[in-house]
Amino acid sequence: MRRKLADAQNVLPYVVFTDVALHGMCATLPENDAELLAVPGVGQVKLEKYGKRFLQFIRGWRLEQENAGREIMLLRGQRIVFN
Repeated sequence: MRRKLADAQNVLPYVVFTDVALHGMCATLPENDAELLAVPGVGQVKLEKYGKRFLQFIRGWRLEQENAGREIMLLRGQRIVFN
């Protein structure tokens, strides 16, 4: 998704979100604006510009995992997926 947004804006992907921010999203799976803002590399401007799309993507991924019968658990501060 980051690449598509970057290509559409004719910018490099890290301009949308850095790798650190993406890793933070994967580790915490934010569910709302406040949780997304807590991810390093996500500020108010990026939240307003991209937050809704990324939160929708994360929600969709979580739903896919649930529909596939996979459980998402928190382990040592990071969420992991168990089959």
